[in-house]
Amino acid sequence: MLNIPSCNRSITHSCWPPRHAIPQHPTPLTPSNAQHLPPQPLTPQTRRTRDIAFDPPPPLTTAPQPIPPPQPLHPPPRFSLSAQSASAENGTQPRNAPPPSHGTSSSKPYAPESTEAWSPAPTTNPSVLSGNERPAAKISIPSSICAQDVALPFMGLAAALERRKRLPLTPYKPSVWKRELANAGLLSSFPKILPGLMQGFIVNFPPIARTQSPPNHSSILSYTAEFNTIICKELDKGRYLGPFPLPLIERTLGPYQSSPLSIIPKLGRPGKFRLVQNFSFPINPSAESPNTSINHNIMAEDFPTTWGKFSLIYDLVARLPPGSEAATRDVAEAYRTIPLHPSQWPASVIKISETMGCIDTNLAFGSTPAAGAYGHMADACCEIFHFHGIGPVDKWVDDHIFFRVRTQYLNNNNNSRRSWHQDILAHTPRPLLSSGRLWHQGWRHSDSSSDEFNENCSHPLKDFSNHSPRPQFDSFFSYSLCDIDAISRPLGIPWEPSKDQPFGPSTIYIGFEWNLQAMTVTLSSSKVTKYLKAIACWHQRSSHVLQDVQSLYGKLLHTCAVIPRG
Repeated sequence: MLNIPSCNRSITHSCWPPRHAIPQHPTPLTPSNAQHLPPQPLTPQTRRTRDIAFDPPPPLTTAPQPIPPPQPLHPPPRFSLSAQSASAENGTQPRNAPPPSHGTSSSKPYAPESTEAWSPAPTTNPSVLSGNERPAAKISIPSSICAQDVALPFMGLAAALERRKRLPLTPYKPSVWKRELANAGLLSSFPKILPGLMQGFIVNFPPIARTQSPPNHSSILSYTAEFNTIICKELDKGRYLGPFPLPLIERTLGPYQSSPLSIIPKLGRPGKFRLVQNFSFPINPSAESPNTSINHNIMAEDFPTTWGKFSLIYDLVARLPPGSEAATRDVAEAYRTIPLHPSQWPASVIKISETMGCIDTNLAFGSTPAAGAYGHMADACCEIFHFHGIGPVDKWVDDHIFFRVRTQYLNNNNNSRRSWHQDILAHTPRPLLSSGRLWHQGWRHSDSSSDEFNENCSHPLKDFSNHSPRPQFDSFFSYSLCDIDAISRPLGIPWEPSKDQPFGPSTIYIGFEWNLQAMTVTLSSSKVTKYLKAIACWHQRSSHVLQDVQSLYGKLLHTCAVIPRG
């Protein structure tokens, strides 16, 4: 257990833990890459604040641009930032997670590029047909997907592709996003969202010069029924188009590349399985698979986003006034809410048997740009919440954590936010980019460390307690879950109700239990059970492969975040 110092208990000053007690620029927290926290108890350290009034929300200086109509297919342009980040430290971590940052020396101001990066340009691709094709028939997958008599006519496939090209599949409402981004003055900060929702996002999947369709993993045969269930679910939701004979897919799309599928049981969830798509196959091209992998030339740093990592949430909790509460919410199937531009489809073909396949028209887990491409939407969502006065709010991919303060402390907390905003403007008028991670730098301390934020604190928190009927207890706080829903529901944000953790004095986020009343952070009970089981399994084996070492090392490193040394 780690104690969190109370850092905002006075209305005349803000208090902070000594910055030497926390790594100056810790890496984003992942199961394989966490940070040690201080070996000694933390004590507050004061710093001055200034009496500065809030600037009003930035006015919308340019009229919202109309959303362009869908355009024909075109080869995907390369999305890259003008300023490259410093290389990451050695160590293992997921491809989608940002490499560790190294302080301001490796950070550069970030400016969003034009919509050419993730949105289409008007060029023509003759490989996709259009016209008055008949609608594609609904396919019912038999108990064996390998049935060779399942097929759709060529014109049916072309019609299905044309309809999806005209209307990408996403729960998000483009017209509402346009209005909210315009009202908040965020259109220039998130220029890729509207074209992406209307036409699909370009995530730098490479153009495919020759068809490559390697066999799936043997686990597909071991769990045939479970595999069929997952495929049918994707077909029912409309994200997969098919199934079609593979030669027909090639005739319609042109050369395509599928990535091997495997299926694994979900840990701790009996009867639940996860479909894994290996976008990193092949590691080395061969005669059988001469193409490089889909992930090979895609850099996660090209898709920057904010990460609500441990040290940042630790400082955020320490700044909260007394009596504050937290809640967490997950976006349901977050990556799958992002539609792909048709130019990306040849690289997202799903091989479901030796002769049949589907076309996946939405972003999938396992591709390098997935976390950042979804993070672009999630960052905009958080900024919209900030504009409306909801917060503080942060996120780790699809896992969002909301904090609310008591109304009696709202004015004092906003006074502190004014000071933080001025500190941020003095150091980083624009977000900094560190190895794919976006963040704001605040007050610089004498030890050369600095405060870190995932927002610029430009908007004051607002009192929603009288906006709608609510339980009496909720009226003591600045907002409630119903106020979040009033903003997120029109946008089409699909929260997963089963994963909601209502507001309370403690919540679980990124595997830790954050107790705002006791001001402590501990490893969650589920993680304790999981990690103890992993240690027991380790002792039962006389030898271990590298993957075993990396897995246990990651779990122990995650634990070290809340266990002081010694």
